[in-house]
Order: sequence, then structure tokens, then C-alpha cells
Amino acid sequence: MEPTVSQLRAMSDAEIVATHDQMAKNVVVGTKYYLDELQRRDIMAALRASEQLASRSLLVARTGVVVAVFGVIIAIAAMLTALLS
Repeated sequence: MEPTVSQLRAMSDAEIVATHDQMAKNVVVGTKYYLDELQRRDIMAALRASEQLASRSLLVARTGVVVAVFGVIIAIAAMLTALLS
């Protein structure tokens, strides 16, 4: 008997893999099985690339803030120099 959705969701990843591997011994798969695996891998690669892009974007944003703060400090220093001379 197949597990219910709630039972399946309660299973750990290792339990799901073990159940799949046991059942796969008695199943003939079609080409969609392999296409689904390729699609899953493509999605994971895209997610990793997206996370890397987000990380780099955060670095660029933080660098921009630092540059802006230094710009404001330099502008204030220039104004004070002009006022005091």
C-alpha cells in the first residue's frame, strides 16, 4: 500500500530515497523519468546561479553605500574648508 500524502510529508529525505530505491527494483521507467531528473538538475543549477548573483549584488550595494558615505564626508569637509578659509 502506498503512503498517504501526510505520511509521505512526514518521511525524512532518507526514508523517501530508501522507499523509492526499493520500489524502483520492480518498475520500468520511461524517458520522462530521465527528463524530469535533467529538469530538476537544471533548476538546481539556476537556483545556485541566482543565489550567487544575489550575493554579488549585495556586495555591490554595500560597496555603493560605503562610497556614498565617503562622498558625503568629503563634501562636508570641502564645505567646511571653504567656509573657514
